[in-house]
Amino acid sequence: PFDVIVKLVNPLSVPLTGGSLCMEGPGMVKPSSVKIKKSIGPNEEFRETIQVKPRRAGRREIIASFQCKQLCNVTGVVEVDVVNESKN
Repeated sequence: PFDVIVKLVNPLSVPLTGGSLCMEGPGMVKPSSVKIKKSIGPNEEFRETIQVKPRRAGRREIIASFQCKQLCNVTGVVEVDVVNESKN
């Protein structure tokens, strides 16, 4: 298992409200959604840490998407190489 940190900085001059963050990663993360209860102020940074437990080794993608009342379709993708952990 490892942690994925999703970071978003509000680029607008108004607060972001009613936000939600969705994450998925085939073979790694079951699709999940997190409602963001507080507003994200102008130039404010939001971070969410999600633990990932891969089921298979190999190259995988983790996809995060954010939407709120002021923005939609904000998406980030990262590729990771999952390796089998050898136990001595």
